[in-house]
Amino acid sequence: ISIQATRAIIDAILNGEIEKAEMALIPYFNLAIPTNLPRVESEILNPINTYKNESEWDEKAKKLTAMFVDNFKQYTDTNEGQRLSISGPKTN
Repeated sequence: ISIQATRAIIDAILNGEIEKAEMALIPYFNLAIPTNLPRVESEILNPINTYKNESEWDEKAKKLTAMFVDNFKQYTDTNEGQRLSISGPKTN
């Protein structure tokens, strides 16, 4: 991502424009992303669009999700950790 786009994204966060943006949910990660922001090409906001082949993204996303889930198991021995894990990535 270019420095100009990075700055525009940070500006949108700081000035509250991101709060007004329409959001989409990234599969597996349980993460909401803006679908458009001022002065930012919409295509770069969704990581799926950065791959030539969507199935390649899907394969890598599944692998990364499994790594997150597996790593986070070490923190689920407390009530707080269990509650946090609910909002994180999901393998199914």
